[in-house]
Amino acid sequence: MSRARDAILARLRAQRPSLPEAPATATPANPAFTPEQRVRQFREHLEAVRAEVHRVPRDGWVPALQGLAAGKGVARLLHAPDGPLGPEIAAGWDPAAAPDLLAF
Repeated sequence: MSRARDAILARLRAQRPSLPEAPATATPANPAFTPEQRVRQFREHLEAVRAEVHRVPRDGWVPALQGLAAGKGVARLLHAPDGPLGPEIAAGWDPAAAPDLLAF
């Protein structure tokens, strides 16, 4: 069985096309996108995999997050109070409305 396998592999290797050598480092294209083009492209890529994308004003994202979470029936939302967005989340969160904001 081993000889038959070796013979098949030898035939396949002999028929393998030769490929040009790949460059040592490939330089990806880096077109200069405007911020609006980057946002549009980012949104399109996320929506292509069925993600929800909500564009909200910079100062309105915390209430939008709270409203979306409440609308989906989320009871508790964990956040990192010492993280880069922690103070902004804590300051903008309405404690009287759902969901409860829990620090971890």
